[in-house]
Amino acid sequence: MVGRLRLNEWTSREGERRSRLQVVADAVQFLDPAKKTADPDGAVAESAAKPADRPAVDAYLRKAG
Repeated sequence: MVGRLRLNEWTSREGERRSRLQVVADAVQFLDPAKKTADPDGAVAESAAKPADRPAVDAYLRKAG
């Protein structure tokens, strides 16, 4: 990945100081999935059986309620 980090800082309406760190990608290279490999103990590494239902975009935000 080629890109940069961007830090945003602000004060909320309630007077709390807030910040957000963003990863800004200018170029991304997607790779093939890792192949299953055996380790010296005989265990086999496997990838996740099912990918995530949706990306974790904005998952850190809490809804006011």
